[in-house]
Amino acid sequence: MSERSAVALLSSALILASFVALGVPAAGSHWCAPSSVTLSPGSGSAGASALLAYELHNGISDTLEVDDFYVTYSWNSTTSTDLGSAILSGYASKTFSETVVLPAAPGQASILVEVRGYASPDYASSLCTYGPMEFLILASSAPSVLATASPSRGDPPLAVHLNATASGGTSPYRAFTWNPGDGTASILGQNVVHTYPVSGIYRAQVVVTDSAFRTAAANVTVTVLGFLATNASASASQGAAPMRISFGSTTVGGTPPYRYAWDFGDGGSSTEPTTDHTYAEPGEYDVILTVLDAAGHSATSTVHVSVVPGPAPPGDLGTSFSWLAAGIVVVAAVGGVAAFLIPRRRRTPPPPAP
Repeated sequence: MSERSAVALLSSALILASFVALGVPAAGSHWCAPSSVTLSPGSGSAGASALLAYELHNGISDTLEVDDFYVTYSWNSTTSTDLGSAILSGYASKTFSETVVLPAAPGQASILVEVRGYASPDYASSLCTYGPMEFLILASSAPSVLATASPSRGDPPLAVHLNATASGGTSPYRAFTWNPGDGTASILGQNVVHTYPVSGIYRAQVVVTDSAFRTAAANVTVTVLGFLATNASASASQGAAPMRISFGSTTVGGTPPYRYAWDFGDGGSSTEPTTDHTYAEPGEYDVILTVLDAAGHSATSTVHVSVVPGPAPPGDLGTSFSWLAAGIVVVAAVGGVAAFLIPRRRRTPPPPAP
């Protein structure tokens, strides 16, 4: 053996002796293998947020000091997350946790855990690897939601409890967003209260968003009642037959849209808000308007129409001459009879001249 080789061998021996004296283990620290990491849960829904727990168990009697707890996911293998540090007494356990968003596509994934630390009385830091551990990404159903309102019908101002019940999808659900349907701002919350100040029929809608950012919507109808009134009007209330009249109305309150029913009193009818009608015969007529709103309320209004006989229709020329001739004959006959009945006065001849 050369002198140089002997010196190198001696130096290596001295270095190894110093490591042993300091209690520093060689590569593959003595605490790595006895210790373990357990993942929980082992699966999650695609696209969902999942709280993953990693339980580190110290498998030796010595105290384990953890400097770093690195986690690397197969769907994001370029980035590792350090979940912190801890000190574990002999055979103790410590749970590290993290909330992650799982991939949108179902399938098999894996998670790698690396723990950097050391155990007393050794003082050299070691990096121990656990895994990769299998993690199953499951397909999940689409979410659904049911909307209810209580009360769903009443007079204004109406305070309504809007409630949503979600199912399916990936829980927990991220958000419930309500649109009351009356033009006011959206309301966040699964169960909310909204006041409707004005009569009408409103469609309240709730949208639920699950942990996979999928959405579902549901509607519920809220009917706010109100006083319904109508007033019928006519372009004329009296005239000679045939008489054509225009009818109109003014309707307020209630719950639009409105439906109209006119009864003209002579057997005629109409369902238009404004309408015309002709009365062919003289008579007294009560025109009744009935208005029905969308909430089922009704209101009526009455207009009275008086129709008198019109002038006799002019006859044709032949008929006129016939009546004229008949009149002349009658007059002549009357005149003849009168002449016969009136006694004639005798004329006395004048006396002869002397």
